[in-house]
Amino acid sequence: LGRQFFDSSLLALHAELGPVWVDEQFDEAEDNDFPGALWEIEATSDIVGFGTELYVFHDGTLNFDSADDLILNIRIGIRMPLLYGLQTGLEAKYEYDGGAVEGVDDLDETYNFFVGYRW
Repeated sequence: LGRQFFDSSLLALHAELGPVWVDEQFDEAEDNDFPGALWEIEATSDIVGFGTELYVFHDGTLNFDSADDLILNIRIGIRMPLLYGLQTGLEAKYEYDGGAVEGVDDLDETYNFFVGYRW
């Protein structure tokens, strides 16, 4: 079930919600599968102007068998045009796994700087 709430250059906002079956397969830990709920939220904006885009992408999964086993991911960033389709940007990515196995951090953080081409 999804909905596009706004669709303009100033703000584009999309959200989805639905049931999910998760099948986790590990090399060393015991495999796990469970029913749950999945949601996604995507938002973009060119409020800064000059072709610059702010964005947020978030998704989450809730385990119906164990509410502590929550998975959350979020990417927050900014993309800026350079020349002739080239662009650059900065991005922060956070990944939380409430059901992470022992000895593994619950939260992973990644910070990216990128240069690329946009079609």
